[in-house]
Amino acid sequence: MNKDKERELLKKRVFELYKPPFTFNCGYIFDTDGQMMADETQAMRAHIQHVARIRGWGRLSYFEHPEALQDMCGEVVAEALTDYWTKHESNQGNK
Repeated sequence: MNKDKERELLKKRVFELYKPPFTFNCGYIFDTDGQMMADETQAMRAHIQHVARIRGWGRLSYFEHPEALQDMCGEVVAEALTDYWTKHESNQGNK
C-alpha cells in the first residue's frame, strides 16, 4: 500500500474513533463521547513550547499500527488548529 493511501486510511480511523465537538476541561481535550484525546503536561504549564500531548495509547494500542494511528491523531489536531487559526486570522483582517 502506498503512503498516501495508508495516511488516508489512518485519518479515516481517527475520525471514526474521535467525534466532534471537542471540549477542553481542566487541561484535557475530550471528544463528544468523553474520550480523552489530548492533555497538557506540567512542562506546558511551565511555559515550555508545547500545545498538547496526544493521548489514548491504552485505547489505540489495540488497533493495527497504533504508533502511526497516534501520530495521525496529532496531525489531525495540528490541521484543525491551523485551519481554525487561518480562518480566525483572516476574519480579523490580520493576514
